[in-house]
Amino acid sequence: MSRPRRRHLRSSEPSSPMVPDLRNFLVERRLELGLTQADLADLAGVSRSSVQGLEAGRPTARLSALLAVAEALGASVVLMPTALATAVDDAAVLRSDANGTRTRVIGDGQA
Repeated sequence: MSRPRRRHLRSSEPSSPMVPDLRNFLVERRLELGLTQADLADLAGVSRSSVQGLEAGRPTARLSALLAVAEALGASVVLMPTALATAVDDAAVLRSDANGTRTRVIGDGQA
C-alpha cells in the first residue's frame, strides 16, 4: 500500500490566507529588531536557508524552524479552528500610530 502524498499549502492557495500575513510578519519583525537573516538564524538555532524559506513562504519549511524563529522574534505560533480565526480576523482593526506603525487592535482596543 502506498503512502499518501503530503500536501503543502502555498501562499496562492485560497485555503491558506494566513501565509502571506505570516511571511510579512516574519520579515517586518526581523527588520524591526535590526536583524539580518543570518542573525535571526543564529538566534533561533536554525540555518539561514530555513529563515529564507520561512520568509519566502516555501512549503518545505519545517514547523520546528517556524517555532524556533518565532521564539527568537519574541512571538509565538497559535493554532486555532478556522472559524475562530475568521472571527478574530473579522473583529480586528488595523490602527496606525504617528510613526506609521500598524497595530492590530481587537475588541476593546487591547493589541
